[in-house]
Amino acid sequence: MTKKRRKTELIDLICAAENNPGDIGARLAVTHEYERRGEHDRALEELKEIVRAFPEDHNAFFELGNFFLRASQPNEAIGSYAHALKLNAQFAEASHNLGLAYTMTGRTDKAVHAFKAAVALKPDFLESHLCLASAQIETGNAAAAAARLEALWQINRDNPRLLYLLAAANLKTGEHLKATIFANEGLKLTPNDRALRLLRAEILVAQRQYPQGIEEYDKLLAEAPDDTLALDNRGLARQMTGDMEARWKTLTARWKSNPTTRPR
Repeated sequence: MTKKRRKTELIDLICAAENNPGDIGARLAVTHEYERRGEHDRALEELKEIVRAFPEDHNAFFELGNFFLRASQPNEAIGSYAHALKLNAQFAEASHNLGLAYTMTGRTDKAVHAFKAAVALKPDFLESHLCLASAQIETGNAAAAAARLEALWQINRDNPRLLYLLAAANLKTGEHLKATIFANEGLKLTPNDRALRLLRAEILVAQRQYPQGIEEYDKLLAEAPDDTLALDNRGLARQMTGDMEARWKTLTARWKSNPTTRPR
C-alpha cells in the first residue's frame, strides 16, 4: 500500500468519526490506524479522548487496556481492565486480558484469579483455560493444571500448546510417563518446537535417562550455542552422571557468553 493511499484511508476514517461522533467504533478505528502507522502518541491521545467521551462504555476502557498491553505497560493496562470490569462484570475478555497483564507484572497469583473469572464467564474460552493452567503450574498447583488440561485434551487433541502444558504439568507432579507421552504427541505435530524439545530433554533427565537427555541438549546447543537454559540443564545432567569436568566446561562456556553470570 502506498503512503498516499494510507494517508487517504486515515483521512476517510477521521471524517467518518467526525460525522458520527456518537459512534465509538468509528473513533476506535482511527486509533487503530494511528497505532498501525506507528503514531502511538496520537493513538493514545485519541483513546483517552474516547474514554472521556464514553465514560460508561466498558469497550472504551477495554481498548485502552489493550493499547497499554501491546505497549508493554501492564500496570496501566490493569487499571483500564479493572475499570472495564467495574462497568461490566460479565466481560470475560477483560478478565482474560487482566490476567495477561498481571502475568506480565509477575503477580501470577492474581493472574490465576483473573483467568478463573474468565473461564467461569465463558467456559469454552480455550486460551483462558491454557493461561490459567500455565499460571497454576507456575504457582505450584500443577495437579489442578493437569486435571484441567486433560479434560480439555479430550476435545482438543491437536493443540501443541495444550500438549506442552500437559507435559509440563505432569513433569511437575512426577508423572513422567504421562509427561513423555504428551511431549511426544506435541512433537509429532510440531517437530521443531524448541520449547517442547527442551521439555522432552528435561523429562529424560527427570527419569534418570541422563545419556539420552544429554544427547537432546547437545542437539539443541548445536543449533543455538548460547542457549543458557540448555547449557545449564545439560551441565546439571552431566553433574548427575558424575562428570564434574564436563559441568565445569559448561559453566565456563556460559560465563564466556555472559560474563554477568560469573560468581564474584
